[in-house]
Amino acid sequence: LRRIIMSKKYIEETNAGLIHTYNRFPVVFEKGEGVYLYDDEGKKYLDGGISDSIPVLQCEKMGYDKIIVILTRPLEYRKKPLNEKMMKLIELRYKKYPKFVEVMRNRYKNYNDTVEMIIEKEKRGEIFVVRPSSPITLGTVERNPDKLQEVYDLGVLDGKKIITDLKRYLEEYKLSEKDAKIITS
Repeated sequence: LRRIIMSKKYIEETNAGLIHTYNRFPVVFEKGEGVYLYDDEGKKYLDGGISDSIPVLQCEKMGYDKIIVILTRPLEYRKKPLNEKMMKLIELRYKKYPKFVEVMRNRYKNYNDTVEMIIEKEKRGEIFVVRPSSPITLGTVERNPDKLQEVYDLGVLDGKKIITDLKRYLEEYKLSEKDAKIITS
């Protein structure tokens, strides 16, 4: 991780020009070690997406009535449980964090239940869902420019297919950009 030191002023200036996605908060990550990130004040973080990969219900609790969910997996994708060997490693490594271990044990089920809920909410027109039309087969840290271009091109193609429906969804209540919440997963 390249060391980049940024100030709160930098965060404010950068935020002014961005589309805000769910659950962004002002933090500057100064370094990373293993699965941990450390902010400019030395506080340690783990990714909250582990416990709520697609936070539709949280957005509803926050009062958003127009939610756009952007998925990176096709409709039929479901997570599988971690194998026992991996769970044992997690239990050993994070024995001081039993709630985290429990979240990891049930992550697949929570994710799959959320996907089923999203499908139902989408059918009722309560949320708008964008998903790839075919599986994305990138590695966690993909470096192959041809594969990256292929996924980018798929996103452009899929975006062109849904843009009219997305505009219609957003225009139902004549919402401004700040009234809609976008969730990326």
